[in-house]
Amino acid sequence: MLIRSVRHRRWLIARTTAAAVVAGGVATAAASGVQVNPFGASRVGPQAAGACVAADEPVIAPYRQRTQFTDQPIGEAVGSDGARVAVQTGGLKFRTPSVNIVDAGTGAVAQSFGSTGVAAPTYSADGSALYA
Repeated sequence: MLIRSVRHRRWLIARTTAAAVVAGGVATAAASGVQVNPFGASRVGPQAAGACVAADEPVIAPYRQRTQFTDQPIGEAVGSDGARVAVQTGGLKFRTPSVNIVDAGTGAVAQSFGSTGVAAPTYSADGSALYA
């Protein structure tokens, strides 16, 4: 019984010491100005002003208009005139692939139709045909 009590006290002292060292290190880092969380108060994902915080980059701000889709984008293709963007969506949520034609100037979805493809759509060189 005495041996178990001594082992228990040693284990308790070791755990308490380790917790104090970790807490002291974090407190020292925070007091010296070292940023503990590189993202600050932001969480990974969409933010209020249209920006997005990614896991590998702090903040990504959209160049123009940001378009939200109900399912994850698989791939995209920009038309030869730059006015249209075809976005293939599908995957985890709904499992129904679809192609969305987006007006690049406004970000509005101009047309949406079903597809059986699982790869990025492609426009022809002259922009007259879309392969999905």
